[in-house]
Formats: sequence, C-alpha cells, structure tokens
Amino acid sequence: MSSHFDAAYYEDLRGRVRGLLIATSEFFPPDQVGRVDVIIDANESGVALEMLGEMLVEVRAVVDSDIVEQFERLAQDMGLAPDLSERVKGLKPT
Repeated sequence: MSSHFDAAYYEDLRGRVRGLLIATSEFFPPDQVGRVDVIIDANESGVALEMLGEMLVEVRAVVDSDIVEQFERLAQDMGLAPDLSERVKGLKPT
C-alpha cells in the first residue's frame, strides 16, 4: 500500500499526540514528558502514542473520557493494535 498522506497529515498527527501529552503531563515527571516530546519531534507519533499509553497505564492515571476517546481515535487513525487503547480505556473513572 503506497502512502498517499501528505506532510500536513503527519503534522496533524504530531499535534494531536503532543496535545494528549500536554493534557496528561501532570501524571509524569518532566524528564518523561521530554522523552515523549523528543519522539514526537522525530516524527514517530505512533511510537510516542504507544509510549504515552504505557506510561498512563503504568502510573494507573485516572483520565477522563475525552482523553480516552482522543487516544482511541489516534490509535485507530494510525492503525495501531487496539489492545493498548483497551488498557487506556480501563483508566476512566467508574
């Protein structure tokens, strides 16, 4: 499958992942946030999203449904496996 996405598409993904990082940065020390930010800057949005999801699960962050929905949409848009989205979904308050 050839890629028909342009630079604007990838810039949008980077912006959306960075927005999630900013929205959840309260859960992490600055050096962890910085590492994810560097990965985003390296145009590795999928890797950054997976890392962010794992970090959220690891600290058992309680995130609102908007954060979970953004995470799920991004993972789906990037074609990532749904298992991490399911784990992040488990972080919503009941």
